[in-house]
Order: sequence, then C-alpha cells, then structure tokens
Amino acid sequence: MSDKVIIQKFREIFTGPSPYLGRLQDATVCADALACRGSKDHLYLYARIVGDRIEDVKFECGMCDPEMFVTADIMCRLVHGRRVSELAYVDWPTFSAALGFESEDMQAHFEGARRVLDALVEHHWAGKPCEF
Repeated sequence: MSDKVIIQKFREIFTGPSPYLGRLQDATVCADALACRGSKDHLYLYARIVGDRIEDVKFECGMCDPEMFVTADIMCRLVHGRRVSELAYVDWPTFSAALGFESEDMQAHFEGARRVLDALVEHHWAGKPCEF
C-alpha cells in the first residue's frame, strides 16, 4: 500500500501542481544538502521569512527519488505559515500522520529533509542570505 500512496502523492505534486515545488524567487533564506545518506537526493529548500513567520516555502530536488519529492512537499506543507520558533514540532510522528503511514524508508527521507530544514533555520538566525 505504501508504494501506491507514494506514487499517487508524487503524481499529485506534478499534476496539481504543488504550490511548494520550484524555486522561490524572493527567498530570504535557503539551504541545500544531500538529504539521504548513500543516495543522490539533493534537496534545496527556499523560504521567505518575515520576522519569525515562514510566509512562503518551496523546494527543488536534484536526482531525487519519488519518496524525497513527497517528503519535501509534505515538509513544506507542515512549515508554511508557521513561526520559525515552532518548527521543533515538525517531528516524525507529525510527519508520518500527514503522510498517512509509517515506514523505515520514509523515516530516513524525513530525517534527511529535516537536516536541510534545520540548516535553513540556522541560516535564518545567522542572517545568511539565499545565494543560489
């Protein structure tokens, strides 16, 4: 069942299209990393943060598998409109509830995306502008 859910959500990202897919032109902060150890999932997160609130957030994936696209899309949905100070709530139980199931593979993808989100927050607090 989980594979069917992932493929359906992956298709929805592109046919919707997802409001979170693509580069955010007026991003105030961004971060990127190889999100999953041993894979080529290169995740880019862009955010426009005003004060402490994430007013907009988007992602791009380079060489990502469908699981990472789905993970990034859900992650963006969970943080959009939140305060940066509230992002600790974006944990595995919250994510897996939004996903609708649990799996070790998706937890690994979540943990990779969470590292990129943590880097984005660090860049925000350090005042590092988006450079890509």
